[in-house]
Amino acid sequence: MTSLELVAAADQEQKVSESIRAEASASFDLSEGPLLRARLFRLAPGEHVLILTAHHIIVDGFSQTVIQRDLWTIYEATSKGQVPSLHL
Repeated sequence: MTSLELVAAADQEQKVSESIRAEASASFDLSEGPLLRARLFRLAPGEHVLILTAHHIIVDGFSQTVIQRDLWTIYEATSKGQVPSLHL
């Protein structure tokens, strides 16, 4: 986790945008991995940005939709103190 709590709000957005661009342009080493990368930025208590980057060999369009849906379901439930219900 990268904390940006002490960075001004305007600069936080710029740093996150730069990280997204860098992550999107970073190559994957298929022989060494990892083929899925995650970065979490803490902007403030209770305010975070998660960046997931996956090589297309492990995540296709359908899988991406499932991952996004499941992450959103987990986020919504846990932010309300509930147990997430995922369709397996």
